[in-house]
Amino acid sequence: MSSARVLVVLLAVLAVAGSSKPGRNLRAAASDGGITKGLDEIVAKERLPDPKQLRGFCDRGDLDACEQLAAMLAFGKGVARDEVAAAQLDLSTCDKGSGSACAALAIAYWEGRGVIASDEKARALVARAMATGGAVAIGEFGNLYGAGLGLPRNDERAQYLLTLACDASDARSCADLATLSLTPEPERARLADKACTLGSSAGCERLRQINERP
Repeated sequence: MSSARVLVVLLAVLAVAGSSKPGRNLRAAASDGGITKGLDEIVAKERLPDPKQLRGFCDRGDLDACEQLAAMLAFGKGVARDEVAAAQLDLSTCDKGSGSACAALAIAYWEGRGVIASDEKARALVARAMATGGAVAIGEFGNLYGAGLGLPRNDERAQYLLTLACDASDARSCADLATLSLTPEPERARLADKACTLGSSAGCERLRQINERP
C-alpha cells in the first residue's frame, strides 16, 4: 500500500494511490451520511475497482484488496450494499493483521452497522488496530467524529482516537487534536508543536497562530 493519505472533504474516505495492481487505487473506511458523494468524487477520477478482481486478490491474501472490497460492500458501490458482509470481511481481514480493517470494524461496532452495537467490542478493536499499524486509520476516524463528517459528531470519541494516534506519532492526528474543542488551551500549543515537528504543515500553521496571539 502506498503511503499517500487523502481525506476526502465531508467523507470518511481513505484513498491509496499510485499502485499498479488493479483495485488498489481506492480504499474507503467509514459509515453512511455523505459518504456516497465522496466515493463518487474518487470514482470520477479513477475507475471503480472490479469487485471480482478484488475478491480474487483478497482470496489470495491481499489484505488491501479485502479492505477495499469491504468498503464497496458497505457503500453499495459496484456491488449490492451489504453491511453485514462488509463487517464479516473486515473481521477476517483484521484477524489476518490489518490494523485498518480492525479500525473500520471498531467504527461498525460503535455505530451498529452490520453488527450489534457494542462499546466494549469497539474499544477492544481500537486496541487491536493500534497494535497492528492502524494508527493512521484510527486518527482519521477521530477527525471524522470531531467534525461530524460521515459519522455522528462525538467529541469524546474524537479525543480518544486522536490521542491514541497522536501518541503513536501520527502528525495529522496531533494537529487535529490541537484544534479539538475538548483539548485544554494549554495543551494546544504542545500538540501543534509536536505535529509540526513530525512534519504536519497544518500543525506548523496552528502553532504560528497560537504564538501570534496577543
